[in-house]
Amino acid sequence: MKILFIVIVFFIFKNLYSLEIRCNFEEVYQDGSTHQGILLLKKEYLRYQYLNKNLYTIINNSDGLFLVNNLNRLPQPLDINKEIIEFLIEQSQLFPNNVENYSSTKFNAKIIKSKENIFIKNLIIKNKKMNLNIHFIDCKNITIDRLMFNHNPLQKLK
Repeated sequence: MKILFIVIVFFIFKNLYSLEIRCNFEEVYQDGSTHQGILLLKKEYLRYQYLNKNLYTIINNSDGLFLVNNLNRLPQPLDINKEIIEFLIEQSQLFPNNVENYSSTKFNAKIIKSKENIFIKNLIIKNKKMNLNIHFIDCKNITIDRLMFNHNPLQKLK
């Protein structure tokens, strides 16, 4: 009876636990070019914002997946090439029980966990068009206001 109770409590508390995290990231491409940004995660919500004003912010919220231009801050639905972002959201919800290797018709991925076990350390993505390594740096468990995941208007990061 005690074991059954422990198992039930474990599953209840496991579902109550939700990852709320802020990380800096650096994308490193095969040609040596890089992009930096900030990642915010809260349950299935995601904000993947490049620091370069000429790039964009990707938002996933209850309304869907959006691409917001960092200059004019105009959102548009993200309907194509969204598999990698969806994979990142899925893996963040599975954390710390991520897959180490993943293969699909669109891309292959390798996940390297951090020793601190706060979040993923690296995500390596390979397909026919790119070879990308995303480093997640200085990850912190913090409480994130849900407004940070609005796509219109896009809230400024603090």
